[in-house]
Amino acid sequence: MNAHGYNGRMSVFDSLFPSRRRRPPAQTVDIELHGAGYVYADGSVGCEPTDLRIAHDGGNVAVIGLNGAGKSTLIRMVGAQESPTSGAADYIVDGEPRELSRRADRPVVASAIGYVSLDHVRAHFQRAKSVEDALDGYLEHHHVPPTERAARIGDLLAAFDLGEVRHMRLDALDGERLHLLAMAVACCHLPAMLVADEPTRGLDEISSAHVAQRLFRYGRPVVFTTHDVELIADERYEIRRVLVMDEAHIVFDGDPRHATDFYTQLIRSKYQAMPSR
Repeated sequence: MNAHGYNGRMSVFDSLFPSRRRRPPAQTVDIELHGAGYVYADGSVGCEPTDLRIAHDGGNVAVIGLNGAGKSTLIRMVGAQESPTSGAADYIVDGEPRELSRRADRPVVASAIGYVSLDHVRAHFQRAKSVEDALDGYLEHHHVPPTERAARIGDLLAAFDLGEVRHMRLDALDGERLHLLAMAVACCHLPAMLVADEPTRGLDEISSAHVAQRLFRYGRPVVFTTHDVELIADERYEIRRVLVMDEAHIVFDGDPRHATDFYTQLIRSKYQAMPSR
């Protein structure tokens, strides 16, 4: 653990960054799943073979589904956190195809996609002296020059409304600020797309709205999972596409209004199918 509280085990890609020449931030990323499925070590199916394309100009995309429907597994494959156990996931960064199976491509994909993870922050930044120090340590580890770090940290603190708590320790932050910090960390490399698994999980209505506003105002397309039907229907967040998952399959792909009707009917049918007691 270094003085900033970062212990060097941030992701499967991080160890590759220091040895690579720094690249300019990616401008676009398109994600394509080709028969991509995921089976866990215990044999349980996280996601059935799936064909899916997420375009860089397709706007914000929501994935909804009941617990165990497979949305977290899908979003981790989309966000390059897990490689499919069958099929393939391709990432087209600035028009050039990249594959996680190629060592040289992994850091390119990792910097192009900002994966928002609250668990990531809790696991790796708790010993940082402050929010500002946590961000500085992360950027230092990835060889961002001091002058550039200062400017970037200032932008991130402003973008995610963390200026007032910049000198606070992470263990003093409330849940809302931790979620905002997770977003700031995901944006450290100026990604072309943000991917998040339930970015408002565990927050009340007011905090959820604040976090959602900051996430969707950052200026990058967002692909995210949620249980919140009201969020995907809120026009302020400009959700253009919704995927509904059920039993590890995508069972609907369309606009928010029709997705809400479909999901409501799906829940109703499952409720009606439950055996009476």
